[in-house]
Amino acid sequence: MKALKTIGIALLGVILLLLVFAFFLPSKVHIERSIEIKGNPANAFNLINQTKAWKQWSPWHKLDPNANWTYSEQADGTGAWYTWESEIRDVGSGKLTITNSKPYEIISTELQFKKMTPAHSDFIFIPTSDGYKITWTMDSDMGINPIGRWFGVFMDRMIGPDYEKGLLAIKEISERIPVKETIAGFDFEQRDIQPMMLAGIRETVKMSEFNSAKFANWFGAIGKTLETGKIAPTGPPMAIYYSFENEITDMEAAMPVSSMGKDVGMVKFHELPACKTLVIKYMGDYSGTAKVYAAAFEHLKSKGMEMSGAPMEIYITDPMMEKDTAKWLTEIVFPLK
Repeated sequence: MKALKTIGIALLGVILLLLVFAFFLPSKVHIERSIEIKGNPANAFNLINQTKAWKQWSPWHKLDPNANWTYSEQADGTGAWYTWESEIRDVGSGKLTITNSKPYEIISTELQFKKMTPAHSDFIFIPTSDGYKITWTMDSDMGINPIGRWFGVFMDRMIGPDYEKGLLAIKEISERIPVKETIAGFDFEQRDIQPMMLAGIRETVKMSEFNSAKFANWFGAIGKTLETGKIAPTGPPMAIYYSFENEITDMEAAMPVSSMGKDVGMVKFHELPACKTLVIKYMGDYSGTAKVYAAAFEHLKSKGMEMSGAPMEIYITDPMMEKDTAKWLTEIVFPLK
């Protein structure tokens, strides 16, 4: 009996020691794995950005074939989510939500198991000489719970191998897809543009003074002129960049129109001649176009193509209707000789 009491006291002492020591363990846990993939980053990006595509590569989706999966009506991008419910203890139930999505740059997710603190994960895309590298991270706060902190010590060993399996599956699937040439990771095409009548406002502005409000004022004035003259727009708004030097640009905000009207103040009517063009289908915030222009000029040079006029941007997506910048489609157009 005395021996049992001694053992019990010793065990209690060990437990107390472990509990005390737990408070000196870090509460925050970071896990990170990377892999290099050849080819077009769009292949891997879509596998991660489309929630239903996770079943093709995620090691956790294979743990319980009978799990119940529910997907959001939104198929991809920021705001898309899926939930799962499983009777297998190691699978459990929870929800994964895409919280941020920037094409070919980053996809962020929040993973919420029931009754647990949400974990944050990033898939970071970095260009390489013949493709790109994906770094998959996870950050979680284990709080003050001593058991949670001890659990955090072993999380890298527990979850790291699953990250490696998932990344390897993404690599294998992505590299099986035929390589499609892109510019800065975006699709492009050559297109013949027919003559186009435009109503526009052309100004020379400092880029430091240029903002969305100025753009909105220009298009507002153009719209008012068209309404007064009962002239219908025939396409989405656009911008033409005639020159750019020393942070000063000569540019025009314009709208394609059904007929030539009378010039009113700064609003001038003119015709854009027919031309062959290279059109890049850029998805994302307008601030990300600089790298696309740089890649486009390099592409034109490598193909022996020359421009015949000023580059243009056609704003297919209305930012007032679509708040998710990752879904904004802008056609960047380069007239060719």
